[in-house]
Formats: sequence, C-alpha cells, structure tokens
Amino acid sequence: MWRMTDDFWDLWPLLNDMFARCHKWSKNIGPGHWPDADMLPIGCIGVRSVDGGASDRFTRFTKDEQITLMTLWSMFRSPLMFGGECRDNDAFNLDLLTNKDLLHVHRTGTNQHQLSRHDDGVIWYAETQDYLYIALFNLNDTSRTLIFELNMLPGNIKLTGDCHIVFTDKKMTLDQRSSFDIRPHASVLLKLSR
Repeated sequence: MWRMTDDFWDLWPLLNDMFARCHKWSKNIGPGHWPDADMLPIGCIGVRSVDGGASDRFTRFTKDEQITLMTLWSMFRSPLMFGGECRDNDAFNLDLLTNKDLLHVHRTGTNQHQLSRHDDGVIWYAETQDYLYIALFNLNDTSRTLIFELNMLPGNIKLTGDCHIVFTDKKMTLDQRSSFDIRPHASVLLKLSR
C-alpha cells in the first residue's frame, strides 16, 4: 500500500485535487498493489475532534460530495478506511458505506482508469467479471451536462443488457451518445451488464 497524499480531510479542494492524483497513480493498481487516497471523512468523523472546533462533528462534505468521494475511492480501489463513529452515522452514511455496487467494484474491479477529462468533467471506467462500471463526475461549482459515448469503452466490449444507475436504482438504455445532467460536485455511477 502506498500513501499518495497528505492528510485528507472533508474539504472540497482536497477532493477535487484527488482526481489528478488518482489518475496519476492508477497505473499502479493491481493484485496486492493499493495506492492509498487516505481515510473516508464522511458521516460522523469528529469525536472530541481537534479539527473543526475540538468537538463532535459530522463531515463538511455535502451528500453529493460524499457519494463522489466513495465512488472515486471504489473505482480507484483505494483502501476503504473509516475512522468515524459508526453508531452516530445516519441511514444515508450507513447505506453509502455498505453500498453493494461500490463494494463490488472496489473488491473485484480491474482495468480501472480515467477514460476522459475535459475541464471539470471526469469519466472513470472499471470492469468486473459480470459488469462494466462508468463513473461520471462533475467537479464544477455549477450544474453541467456530461456526455458518455459507447466508443469510449476500451477494446471490443459488447454490452448485453440495460444500464443501471446505481444510486437512483433507475434503468436506462445507453445510446451511442448519452448525456447526463449532474449537480455541482456530484457524480453518476452506471453499472452495465456484459
């Protein structure tokens, strides 16, 4: 495991910067190789905390930013280390930390890498035995539309089924070119059957 960052806290500029770091380190991901993007500062992270006023506190990340963080860490296969107080987390945080799709791509994903980056729009890719995962990230401070094109997929991958949008449980059929309206600092995670 390689530490690839200074201490990582719940501040958007640090998370925004992590995308460039993860892209740079992605060539080192593999069996027994773990680039470490640091802890998961989501949910209840401050118990008598010296950071943020020396008191108990929840993350400063918005819900969208917490989803973005967990999606990037899972696609990148950074070790998932949570040091907060699980008993004080709410249902949103517990669901996020135990999301089956995030844990599946984190545990069994291969060939994970950044597919594209244009301005503040980033697209990541990972594959498992049964699924392809595509993560679209809006790093901008305003809403924007991101485009995913099927010809961005590596190799001669054939898709066999519908596309599942992980955090909304919606299904859709991807066109050759599909657009997604994404809120500021938010992300969309697609699970495609192979």
